[in-house]
Amino acid sequence: MSKRLQKERIEAYLTGQLPPEEAQAFERDMAGDEALATEVEMQRLEHDAMELMLEKRLKSRMADWKNNPPPNPFEAPTPSSPPPAGNGSWKKWLPLLGLAILVFSGIWYFMQPDDVIVQPNNWPGETPTAPAAPQQKSDVPIATEEEKGTDAKPQAPTTNPKNDKPPVQQNSQYLALATDNYDVADFSSGLKGAGSEPSVFELAAEAFDAKQYGKTIELLAKKEAGNESQVRYLRGHALFNLKRYGQAATEFNGVVGNEFAPDFLSAQWYLALSYLAQGPAKRKQFLKLTEELADVKNQHPRQADAAKLLASFNGLKQ
Repeated sequence: MSKRLQKERIEAYLTGQLPPEEAQAFERDMAGDEALATEVEMQRLEHDAMELMLEKRLKSRMADWKNNPPPNPFEAPTPSSPPPAGNGSWKKWLPLLGLAILVFSGIWYFMQPDDVIVQPNNWPGETPTAPAAPQQKSDVPIATEEEKGTDAKPQAPTTNPKNDKPPVQQNSQYLALATDNYDVADFSSGLKGAGSEPSVFELAAEAFDAKQYGKTIELLAKKEAGNESQVRYLRGHALFNLKRYGQAATEFNGVVGNEFAPDFLSAQWYLALSYLAQGPAKRKQFLKLTEELADVKNQHPRQADAAKLLASFNGLKQ
């Protein structure tokens, strides 16, 4: 599939325009393709950034209008300035009309995603003539058993109708070792202040502690969720518990990329476990990262755990 078609498909998924069957197939693709999941996440972040940029530009323009309001085209002319005779009076509207066209054209241009073909009779801002069924805008499929607070059994790999490559088979030994070493602290304890309304992040943390991982991800998708590193760290744990190990690795890797993030060191450990859970496909990445954590020179808080994990891994039947 070409990059343009791939980007159009991601755009349709993010805007809820894919039919339910195609959306579910696309989510299965993301579950088995970490690169695709990363591309979807990047395009979703581009959406958020573009919306924020447009909002800031409009607010700035409105602030300028407060100090320098545009002329009122409906204001009655003063007696000392009668309208000119003849058919040329309409020319005074040309500058205002040109400005309006320029502003709306700019807004329309910045709202268009790259390489997306706009179909006739479906311009930006208009409702499509045949809207698809509403889809949950989420990085993972809609949770079922997880939202009810129960642990679902790992599902067998499914075939990918959009890809001729066979799905990556997970090594049960790798997965068992990763889940045995996975532990996480209580996220919601100590977050909420006395008598204050809970923030979106606090609600997401409470949902995670209640094992409602799908609801956790849904809450973290909101703009007001809070600090990006904290959001990605909690979302990585939710995805790990949903057995979306590739997407969990993407989130933890995003936190590891910011060494000033409060969860930087913990994210390194859980990134290693996310690599391990993906089996042989991420064996090299797991060994490289875990060997760094196990090095006594690094003085990592999980150094002893990493050394023990490496010993257990080397004892597996490869």
